[in-house]
Parts: sequence; C-alpha cells; structure tokens
Amino acid sequence: MQAVIVKDRYDNQKICDDLKHSLTSSGFTKIVEIESLNEIDHAKIQLDENMPCLLYHNIFTRYSIPPDNIFKFQKEHGFTTLSIDSKIISFLPKSILKTCKNTSTLEFTNLNDFKVSNVDCSYVMPDEKPMIFIYSHNRDIYLQLTLNSLNFSLIEKFPIKILLNQPTEKVKKVALDFAAGKDYVEVLESKENTFITATNILLQWFKPEKFIIMEDDFIFPYTTKNYFPNWPFQFLDRLKHFDAVGWSVFIENTNVPYWNLPRWPQEPKCMGDWEILESKTLMMAQALAVTSSFYVTRAQQANDKYVCNFDSTLHSPKKCTPSLKCYHIGFNQEMDGLCDLRKPRWPDPVEVCHITSLTTGEQREIKPKDLLKW
Repeated sequence: MQAVIVKDRYDNQKICDDLKHSLTSSGFTKIVEIESLNEIDHAKIQLDENMPCLLYHNIFTRYSIPPDNIFKFQKEHGFTTLSIDSKIISFLPKSILKTCKNTSTLEFTNLNDFKVSNVDCSYVMPDEKPMIFIYSHNRDIYLQLTLNSLNFSLIEKFPIKILLNQPTEKVKKVALDFAAGKDYVEVLESKENTFITATNILLQWFKPEKFIIMEDDFIFPYTTKNYFPNWPFQFLDRLKHFDAVGWSVFIENTNVPYWNLPRWPQEPKCMGDWEILESKTLMMAQALAVTSSFYVTRAQQANDKYVCNFDSTLHSPKKCTPSLKCYHIGFNQEMDGLCDLRKPRWPDPVEVCHITSLTTGEQREIKPKDLLKW
C-alpha cells in the first residue's frame, strides 16, 4: 500500500511521525512526502502508478475506515479518485494529467470521481492550545459576522476572549448572545474605550505565551474548514520559525485605495498551501498570531503612547500566511468613533482602565503602560 503526505518543513514533525508510524503499522510500504501538490510529478516516480494511493492534504488528517477497504472499493469500481466533500482521499497515480503552476490543484485524465459519505475525517490536535483575542466598540453587525465565521472555521473550540470597549448595547448583546452556552468564550467590558490599546489590556489580563489577535471586521471564507482545518494550531507551530503568522485578505477587499497598497518586491514563496513573505511588506492585521514576548518587545521599541504598535510587528521580515485569502469588511474609522477633522483619530489613552469580566464577574484596574515593564 502507498500514501502521499503533503508536508512542509515548518509543519509539526511529531504529528507527522505519528501519521507515518500509523501507516507503516497498517502495512504501507511506500510513503512519499511532498511540500506541495505541485510536486506530485516527483512523487509519481516513487509510486506504483497502477495502484490506488492515499492522499493526506495535511499531517493532522486521519481517516475513519481501514485503508484496505478504501483501496478495494476504488479498484473494484474503477474510480480515478475517492473524495470526502471536495477533498481527495485516494487517487490513481497514472491518471494524473498535470499540475497547475503555482496552485495546489490536480488534473486527471478520464476523471471518474466518487464522493464517499461513510468515511469521516478526524484531526490530531497538538498539545498547545491557541487563545484568540477580539475587541469591539460599536460595530455590532460586523462583530456578529466575524464571530459566526470564526466559530464555523474551527474544528475544535478553544479560548476566545472578547473585550468590549465602552460598547453600545447592540455590541454587548451580540457578544453575550454568542458566548451563551460556550464555556470557551469569555466576554470582558471596559468602562473606557481603550481603542487599539485593547490588545495590551487582554495581554495583561490573560498573560498567554502566544496569542491570535482579531479585529471585529474579519470574515473567514466558508472553505476555511476544508483547506485549513487546523489553522489556529498551525499558526502556533509556525511561530517557532516566523515572527508573525496571519491571514491575508483579497486586495479588492481592503479598506485603502488599490494604488496605495504595498507591492510585493517579489512573488511570495509558495510552499504547499502557505506563502512566505521575506520582506518588510505590510500584512493585514485582521487575524494575526504572535508571541507575547515579540509583541511586547516591539511595543517597547515603538515607544507609542498607546503602548501598542502592530505596524512594527506587521513589517517584520519573517512572516507566513495561508494561500487562502479572507475578507476585510469594515473600516477602522467606524470603530474609532467616526472621523472628525477637529479631533485626533484616537483620543489620548487613559492611564487606568476599569475592566470587568461579564462571564466571571472579576474586576480589575489595568494600567496600559505596565506592559512596558514586562
């Protein structure tokens, strides 16, 4: 029996080794690793082209039915591929026609695909659990869409911390309704509008080693769960190699004029389903993972009055982003309280923020500048 695993050098090696061990224990004699489906031609050289081959699009995937049953069914009925939803789980190597340049797409001759409904995909979870931060002020509709798409994108629930900055009643209702019955969601409220200092407040409250910060106007595509089912865990893994790992968005969906957008100095390096940005080019901050130590160091270097500077983080020369693009649906001016030429974009930050967890009832006073003492 044979299998192809799509894995790049930044994937979790322990989980990859576990997958290969389970395959060899089941009688697999050929296991080929490739960084991208673009390399399938190299894999074909090592495969028996006339025998079905299992395909693992990522190292976390596990199939619920014995491989013997999958291969037997495919051979008996002469199917080119077997699929679950849109994902191929088994294919006939000799039927591969070509790969499309710079994409992870396969084309087959005489495609005879069969979609199975009695095989489930499960996913192995790393030990390290993500924590996601979201802050919101007055954009209740955006927040509702963001929370819905985020929750749908997750195959396992993990801590989501929502900070409401002097919220409107509608924003408060959206957050509390979303949190109802979800023990992994906590809602906090600030008496003051902390604006972009919100990340600072959340860091001081929860003190995670790593975190994912999201704005309240960011929408995950419906296909996120299909193509990046373990995205929060993969983000944390890749922080071992990159300063920042985050989602990028469609250019036509950004909130700045197209001609003002930064241009890549070169084509991003594609590696499987990921792009590596080895430049100081800006990347969107709508959903970004960083380590707390890196974030605090950059905030100290920036010496910004809000003790919160994502620009220096975003401009880090070591960034990684999924090739799947997302949607930035809002405009920051609405969160800032709308534009007024007579006032600064953000008011001066307060010295002390009064925070209450609406979930636990805990209250604290937090000084934003204390982050600089970490």
